[in-house]
Amino acid sequence: VTVVDEETGESTQTPEGDAYIVTHTHDYAIDLVGVIYEPTGNTLTDAEGNEYPETAPVDGWHVNVRLVGDGRREDVEAIDAVYGLIPNSPSRVFL
Repeated sequence: VTVVDEETGESTQTPEGDAYIVTHTHDYAIDLVGVIYEPTGNTLTDAEGNEYPETAPVDGWHVNVRLVGDGRREDVEAIDAVYGLIPNSPSRVFL
């Protein structure tokens, strides 16, 4: 399968049957955040004596979705109904 970036014209080959994510179209943009780490409240010390905050992963896989118009709204709302969560203080947002 060949996927062509509409803005750059760059094409990417994906073997037939392999999953891939189209991260942006005229209808949406997807920001794959992945794992987010938060401070645990503990302080660690490295080999040189420098202190730094200990962090731990937040449960889940984090993705931001921005819709442009209503073309994919039903699809995104169906996924959001099962997996969605809107954090009170997001770690990463669209500009």
